[in-house]
Amino acid sequence: MYILETIIVILLVLFSSVLSAIETAVTATSIGKVQQLKSKGILKTDLLLKLMKNKEQVISTLLTANSIVNTVATTVGTSIAIAIYKELGTIISSIVMSGIIIVFAEVVPKAIAVSKAETIALLAVDVIQVLSTILAPVSYSLSRIINFICWLFNINLVSKVSGTEEIRGLIEHQHQEGNVFDKMDRDMLGGVLDIKDMEVSQIMVHRSKMCTINFDLPIEEFVAKAIALQYSRIPIWKESSENIVGILYVRDLIKELHANNFDVRNIKLNELIADPWFIPENALVTNQLGKFKQKYSNIALVIDEYGVLQGMITRQDILEEIVGPVFDNTPNNIIKVNNTTYIIDGSSSIRDVNRELNWNLPDDATTVAGLIIYHIQKIPQQGEVYYLFGLKILIDKMHAHYIQLVKVETVNIDNKELLNVG
Repeated sequence: MYILETIIVILLVLFSSVLSAIETAVTATSIGKVQQLKSKGILKTDLLLKLMKNKEQVISTLLTANSIVNTVATTVGTSIAIAIYKELGTIISSIVMSGIIIVFAEVVPKAIAVSKAETIALLAVDVIQVLSTILAPVSYSLSRIINFICWLFNINLVSKVSGTEEIRGLIEHQHQEGNVFDKMDRDMLGGVLDIKDMEVSQIMVHRSKMCTINFDLPIEEFVAKAIALQYSRIPIWKESSENIVGILYVRDLIKELHANNFDVRNIKLNELIADPWFIPENALVTNQLGKFKQKYSNIALVIDEYGVLQGMITRQDILEEIVGPVFDNTPNNIIKVNNTTYIIDGSSSIRDVNRELNWNLPDDATTVAGLIIYHIQKIPQQGEVYYLFGLKILIDKMHAHYIQLVKVETVNIDNKELLNVG
């Protein structure tokens, strides 16, 4: 009695569990993982990749099919319960069928699918294609209705989270878990992601920090200074420090000195100084790295739209944005006082501070000094205190109108309100 109906309910619940597992597997599988499987020669990866390009439509189809199956299973189960228990049948059916569907058609299959996502997704490719064909009219109609409702309430269904941010989140998660990436790995991979849309003006050496030499210095003084600076490439200027006329490669100078028995009077500077290479300040860092390789050059001078010198950038500057400092012989711009307090040079870049201290200061400016001035909208006085972005900032040392040193203390302020108590 009611054997056929019971078998139908069991089969429908099993089919529902399969659909739930497939839905979870498709959701948990990334295109990157499928691409890796394809490179290993795994079958049906091409079909799965094709489906994954329209993942939202696939999931919509699976949810539609699952809803239909669960509705039919509940209806048949209710008819059996009413036939047996009369008035109580509806209540009993609701309790029993809800429990069965939740446990056997939702929780269990989805838990299994999460751990075997790629395998299940590949096995289910044919099932997905068949369902997509059968339910195409229904899925299309539902999609139009959903889009209309979202348009009515001004809801945007497109995710605003970029692929870059998803990768960054995954890297941070793996670092926090301690499974794959240590701090160096995290910073390096983060650097690769960061430079994608970065302009050279964000990482260049500002003109005020450039080490240059006046071409018109006496030759003895010129040579002595070039060697004393201990740089391999030095910008050379005439008349004004912003009028760069060339780049001196110190190795060429040393070769020339050696060839002339270190008699500086025979040195011909004009023959040693290479033509300068000027680039716009809004040039992308990634493009510039490629151009360094094309031109067999390692240094470029950065100018603004009016042709005014803004700074310089080297291949090493770009690489250090990815891998961190190549040489550890530069002064430390961040001095730790205790676990919550730091002395920071005003010229320190926001990116370096965020990377070193694991903070999340905004990139409204390039340097710490610039960020403070941007938000307080004035030149501060020595001794003034400001609260910005959860930090207590003491203007520790000023040089003319420039913030030279700040004392920064974390004070756990969640909002971004500004308060001057100096």
